[in-house]
Amino acid sequence: MKPFLQRIFLLLPLLASMLFLNWFVDPAHLRAPDAYERGVVSMLAQGQAVTNVVNDDASAILEYHILAQTSAPDILLLGTSKSKGIHSDFFPGQTFFNAALSGSGLGDLLVIYHLYESRGLIPDAVILELNPWLLSAGRASQSKRFEARRAELEWNLLRDRAPARPSRVKRSRFSQSIYARIFTPDYFQSSLLQLWSAALHGAAPRAYHAGDATNGLTYFPDGSILVRPDMIANLGTEIPEAYALKYGWDPPGGIPLQMDVRQRKILEAFLARLLESGVKVTFYLPPYHPTSYELMMNAPSRFVTDIQSYFIELAQANRVEVIGSFNPGDLGITNADFYDPTHISTEAILRIFEENR
Repeated sequence: MKPFLQRIFLLLPLLASMLFLNWFVDPAHLRAPDAYERGVVSMLAQGQAVTNVVNDDASAILEYHILAQTSAPDILLLGTSKSKGIHSDFFPGQTFFNAALSGSGLGDLLVIYHLYESRGLIPDAVILELNPWLLSAGRASQSKRFEARRAELEWNLLRDRAPARPSRVKRSRFSQSIYARIFTPDYFQSSLLQLWSAALHGAAPRAYHAGDATNGLTYFPDGSILVRPDMIANLGTEIPEAYALKYGWDPPGGIPLQMDVRQRKILEAFLARLLESGVKVTFYLPPYHPTSYELMMNAPSRFVTDIQSYFIELAQANRVEVIGSFNPGDLGITNADFYDPTHISTEAILRIFEENR
């Protein structure tokens, strides 16, 4: 027993050092929820692009960025990371905000739009990025901070009720689960990596100007992001092609084998709400990688063609413009346009949009 206790005592300084480093570095900003994100938004709200953003809560940045706006943009984009590279230069002479959030489901789009609508800020136009998983049954919100609001908004839409009074999404709170995470070896590893990154690039988000070296994420005041140079270097290489082979059998986000009736009703009610408010709506269907799409056509995922047909029929019934296609062959999109298996370059997206002008 005594040798065992001696070993425990010898480990105590190591454990104490690990806990101190985790608490001091705090790479995921657990000790002060949302403070890091609010700092980023304070710079964005002043019209300053920001780089060196790491381990951020993207939904918090998006929420506070929207709440900092006092007027609606002419054009609002709702979607996922597939659209996050779309920026204001696409729409000269008009104000634009990119409110896309990685992995968004239909409920997330409702919550994000509600951050405008609940304050009486109605854009002239909304670009709605549509993906097959929007019609999946039981898909939870991508963001924990949006989940409770999602159920309320869906309920109101299905009953044709007016949006609730303006309110903020509740901030994250310090919890026992956060304490537990600070004690983990994985968090210690993240702390060491954060220290190394800070030594190379600095610890805090900083202003970005064209041509500057970047680190982490780079946000622009219009809500869009700068695709990292190391990702752009993958354009047309075997890297997106190799992963596309895997994703062809199991596409990210999933392809439902049938369209959930409730999700269809929610989407249709949301579209009706937008149109009744005088908003011009455009559907954007982002393309899959050619290799993935070819494999999908020989798997259960081929149901994606039925989903696209439904989106197009919905658009035609409501006189809504459709841009893009899940089928890359319809758009002339090739492996050369992909920097990873699911995302095309900003230049490729611009080509798709320009062909519809």
